[in-house]
Amino acid sequence: METYFHLGASERTPPYRFRGGYMGHVRMLRVDYPQNWGRLRELDFGRLAKFKREKYCCNMEWLPGTLGSEGGGHLVTFDTPHFAKAPLLEDMDLLREYLPHAESQAITVIAYLNLHWYSYEFAEEHPGWEQVLRDGRPYGRVRPLYGNGTTMCPNSPWREWAFKLIEEAMRTGIKGVFLDGPAVYPGCCYCEHCRKLFEERTGREPPEWGDWESPLWREFVKFRSETMVRFLRDAREAAKRVREDGVVFINSGAWPNWEVPRDVRELAPYQDFSGAEAFFHLGVEVDPYFQLRTGKYLRASGRPSVVFVHHAQGVWHYLPLQGDEMRLALAQTLASGSNTWTALINGELLEREEAWGPVRDVLKVADEHPEAFEGLEPYAPVGIYVSSETALFYRSRESGVYRRVQAEAEEDLVAKGGAGARISELSEQKATSDALARGEAYGVFSMLTHSRIPNRFVLGPDFRDLQVLFLPNAACLGWEEKDRIRKFVRDGGAVVASFEAGRYGPEGEPAEDDFFGEFLGAEEVHGTFPLEVREEYIRLRQGFGSFRPGDLVPRPTYCLKVVPSEDTDVLASFLEVTGQHYAPLKGESPYPALIVRSYGKGKVAYLPALFGEFYRRYRDGTVERFVVEVIRELLDGELQVEVEGPSSVVCEVYRKEGTWVVHLVNCGGDMKRPVDLVPATGVKVRFEKPEVKKVRALVAGRELAIAGGLVEVPRIDVYEVLMAG
Repeated sequence: METYFHLGASERTPPYRFRGGYMGHVRMLRVDYPQNWGRLRELDFGRLAKFKREKYCCNMEWLPGTLGSEGGGHLVTFDTPHFAKAPLLEDMDLLREYLPHAESQAITVIAYLNLHWYSYEFAEEHPGWEQVLRDGRPYGRVRPLYGNGTTMCPNSPWREWAFKLIEEAMRTGIKGVFLDGPAVYPGCCYCEHCRKLFEERTGREPPEWGDWESPLWREFVKFRSETMVRFLRDAREAAKRVREDGVVFINSGAWPNWEVPRDVRELAPYQDFSGAEAFFHLGVEVDPYFQLRTGKYLRASGRPSVVFVHHAQGVWHYLPLQGDEMRLALAQTLASGSNTWTALINGELLEREEAWGPVRDVLKVADEHPEAFEGLEPYAPVGIYVSSETALFYRSRESGVYRRVQAEAEEDLVAKGGAGARISELSEQKATSDALARGEAYGVFSMLTHSRIPNRFVLGPDFRDLQVLFLPNAACLGWEEKDRIRKFVRDGGAVVASFEAGRYGPEGEPAEDDFFGEFLGAEEVHGTFPLEVREEYIRLRQGFGSFRPGDLVPRPTYCLKVVPSEDTDVLASFLEVTGQHYAPLKGESPYPALIVRSYGKGKVAYLPALFGEFYRRYRDGTVERFVVEVIRELLDGELQVEVEGPSSVVCEVYRKEGTWVVHLVNCGGDMKRPVDLVPATGVKVRFEKPEVKKVRALVAGRELAIAGGLVEVPRIDVYEVLMAG
């Protein structure tokens, strides 16, 4: 079997013709009519295209090439002898009829192709195409998609059907296609086609689901991931057969994932945008920087990034997203350096101001000032390393982390919470490890963003312009990765690593090298501290930043007991376990909480705990300050751009041909979600470089006075963009 991991270098990086500069900044829009697709026959396309361009600032529209609801992935909206037409459209050819109206408004048209959700009737007409669970039952019969429907296997003959669909859509004259799927679903796929391909690869049948101790299972994890990459590569070729400059991209996922395998790093060579969903949902804890984090992660792939935001009130798709939530999502997307995508699932809302008003409020600045959104290079002296192998294979061998944990609280004179039942099932251990690794990375990003330390995600060997590289429990690292990291520090850079960073090989096996001791300075590991969320502390041995010797910091829940090398400096230690509330504190344990050592021309700081995961759960300000000041100590000099004022204002900084471009997003609102934003005042931006003489606020539409490098920013309702030079 040909696999992605065995492709030659030239195949892995095909010619990339659709770069950000080709069209400039892109603002995508999708409008559906699932309650009545026949409504499309009644619309005035010329008037609507003009409305979308003016009110939604749209310059790229997704038209449904297939139906995106009720398992309608097999029903097309355009004329072709090869596929069934959606009955309610009758003789309408949506793509060909709408295209000239869109082009008259400078709107590029691509087709949305639903490649993941099909009716049971379609599946019955094509036996052997569905994804299958280990017990032989089709996935969609056991877990109906969206309550009604099934899904096809990208290794079955369905793939050729899908490639033909892509070709036929491209022949209508559109610019490209967005592929909503396929996806390899949890528990899949054990169909006859996957079994045959896997046996050709390994000589063995696919393993039982979730046997994380089996090398054969790890091969199956890779096989599932390669299936997605191979499908996208071949789908791209199908589109290019019709239109060489055609655009193709897929939902790449907002973080690497093994269960529904999507890894933007591996998909990037075969698509023209890296896009992922960052939808708001009611009743779910919402990360305050969700769209910002998603956009920056996608941007790190090297492709133009786009963040997908539903204009819907969570799963109540027929209601628009509350105004300030939509404004905040779009502002964060722009600030991340990404293109935008807005979808109205209820097309009847299109012309209501409650729908278009929040969108235009934010996107008009990108429409009127494209120079502030194109050709930007991020100013980010701190990099956050994203380890795809950790997402795929990390399962901690520290048994002490496998207990259920609940936050401690006092109520009615009763202390509640703490560590509970042990987690023994391998699948649950893997889920726990996934949550710890992802939570650490998300938490580190949130700390840096909240403290306005310019940062970017790092998906590979691109360490250019970095001063500090953070390894947030990047547990599974290969030899080449570790060598690059060592060289970065030997040449004068700095690394901050947490918890089990580098302790395992690229497939989750215990590492055979001594990265932990030789590089991080941790000679031995004596297990973990008990999992507690109460009266446990770290004490500073040496002062740095705003901390003084003897200061206390809350101890994160997950901590390793490590023995430091003799050539390390211990700046902070874990205290001995208190074990209860209100007890006198005990003395220092022999185990450090922060060690720092020189390595070549650079420095390595090791934190044997999950500070980011703790911060993400509890938002403790002392923990944030501790980690951020470790990083500030390692930075080379002052930041080139700094912001004073409410910490709720997020700052993203870019360079463009000698000009600073500063994006400011007001994330401050009342203490609920959906949020009502509170305007931010008293914000000042300081430029370190004395040559900055002129600053313009693009949203406010005026020049700002600058004195001594300091600029006072007008009131920020949601978003402001400064251009300074």
